[in-house]
Amino acid sequence: MKKELDVNRRDFLKTLSGAAVAGSAFKAWCAAHHADFDFLGAGASLGWKPSDPDAFYFLQASDLHMTENPDICRGAMQMKDKFMGRCFIDDINAMNNLVQKPYCFYLTGDLQSASTMNPATWPDVVKRWKHYRKYVTDRLQVPFMQIIGNNDCPAVPYKKVYPDLPLYWSSEKGGILFCGLHGYNCWKIENTNHAGIYYDDDQLEWLAKTVSSSNAKTLVLLTHEPLANSDSTLARKQLEPVLETFRGKCIWNFCGHDHSNADYKFRIGKRTVFGSRVMTPVGVGFKIGDGGFRVAYCKNGEIVGTALRWLTPDGDAIGFQPCRIPEKESILLEDSFSKDALKTILIGTDNTACPNGKNFEDRISNYALKNGTEKKPSFVRWRIPGEVQGKRVGKIELFAWGMYKGQFGLSHDGIEYARTPTLKVYKKKECGNIFIVEVPPDFPPGDMFVELYNTHPGNIRIGGYALLG
Repeated sequence: MKKELDVNRRDFLKTLSGAAVAGSAFKAWCAAHHADFDFLGAGASLGWKPSDPDAFYFLQASDLHMTENPDICRGAMQMKDKFMGRCFIDDINAMNNLVQKPYCFYLTGDLQSASTMNPATWPDVVKRWKHYRKYVTDRLQVPFMQIIGNNDCPAVPYKKVYPDLPLYWSSEKGGILFCGLHGYNCWKIENTNHAGIYYDDDQLEWLAKTVSSSNAKTLVLLTHEPLANSDSTLARKQLEPVLETFRGKCIWNFCGHDHSNADYKFRIGKRTVFGSRVMTPVGVGFKIGDGGFRVAYCKNGEIVGTALRWLTPDGDAIGFQPCRIPEKESILLEDSFSKDALKTILIGTDNTACPNGKNFEDRISNYALKNGTEKKPSFVRWRIPGEVQGKRVGKIELFAWGMYKGQFGLSHDGIEYARTPTLKVYKKKECGNIFIVEVPPDFPPGDMFVELYNTHPGNIRIGGYALLG
């Protein structure tokens, strides 16, 4: 077996010129990060080989942020040659020369940059999609499927260039069910291109039928935004009853959006989900190991592990770094509030969480206040009950991120607000900050109005709050 592995390594290095000419600095980096130079070596370290029952592998990349003008370096995720020369696509195509070809290459959104809801901009968006198709998907020599992300929406310009590709889809291979989801059909016109994901009824009905009728051992949900993120709070609530019907053993979520690589574990309802996030295979100014795509090794209807294929900013192949899911589960937004709360309200999930104000973004899963100043603070106001289950609300626990110069105000009529000092502030390492405000003992009974000020030019994002006795 050792001799066979060595031969395959030599063949692979010969095929990938970028890796074959890798210098001592690259080799040192690989050694320091437990990365190997070959595909089979990484798979073997995860317990995978091509001769295993139902053995196959698939590839994933995300957040290419392609632009229509090759002379413009827009955003953080652009390769120096803008995909027109040798790049990660050539590295992926070279895998056709391996003992086994890739099953599929999944592109998980933000494939271009900054589409808007304004139809007047769509002709330019179509040009960018044509540019992306010419220099990315038309060059691929492996099967591919893709979903669009928040920067790619709305779907109208996309469908003009890819009329035959569905917005969401499924396929099955070797006991693994793949479902690509589109989370942006429920946008409102006021949503920015960073709105939280939420699934439409037709898609949920399709997904429920697809999942419940499958005998697969593993379900793979391909999404743009990670299902563990705060922007996916409502999506998790929608997916919980669907995942309960899956008869298989494992559920995975392959995603992007955050421009970082990570492996983690979390829960949607009673089901454990393994998360695998990938950043981008390109990037100007990135140091060794900052860019890459992901390989997932599969056998016996399960994903045994993944590896990151590291590339330089110029597209030179470096090595494969095997990845393993940590044992500890990630803490989700809905699990961050006090367990003894009279009521926990996640923004967007309750009728009482309907803020009104100015200079804030209307997001599906959270609200962001921005551009505040001392003279003109940005603010958001909302009404909450003063009594829950026969008990008076004595404290308000607010979950937020980036509250640099925030202040609270309380009002019994929604007109005059009294500034209220923060009783306690503490940071939850995994998620963000918790702020607790005490309701004065002499506060009038009935509903109360809360006002949150931001006098800092940075953002405050509100995820939800809890009402305490």
